[in-house]
Amino acid sequence: MTSDGSVDVKEVVQIGQAQKAYQAMPENVQEEFDKLITAVQNGKSVRANDKTDLKGSLEGISELRLDDDGNTYRTYYAAEFDEVLFILAAGCKKSHQDGAIPREEIATLKLRLKKAAELYRKNKDVFASRYRSRERNRESEEKSKVRRLR
Repeated sequence: MTSDGSVDVKEVVQIGQAQKAYQAMPENVQEEFDKLITAVQNGKSVRANDKTDLKGSLEGISELRLDDDGNTYRTYYAAEFDEVLFILAAGCKKSHQDGAIPREEIATLKLRLKKAAELYRKNKDVFASRYRSRERNRESEEKSKVRRLR
């Protein structure tokens, strides 16, 4: 997702067990989520069927959804930070009753959002510096593309 030479604008950081859960999903599902996350990182739109901004006590968290082989996979991320995208949870989730997220999952998401906010506050300058570096990488790459097209 995000590397030192990346031109993806927002950095991606996985909180808690999110990385382990993300990697446990089938490879093709991970690849599709990678595409969606890359779009979000770069401020591009994602189809309404694939993304939901949560409300109420989970405001500030967005859900990405993918259906694959009869299963629904979800990735939750914190959408409120300018320089970084925090992945809070991922995995195969059974359909929620009446669309409601189970209480245990809500508690996990709230806790990880709080951890993400703390990490952001403690490292805001670092995230901002890396963000500016990626912006420069992108500008440089775009200039190179223009030169090649001439």
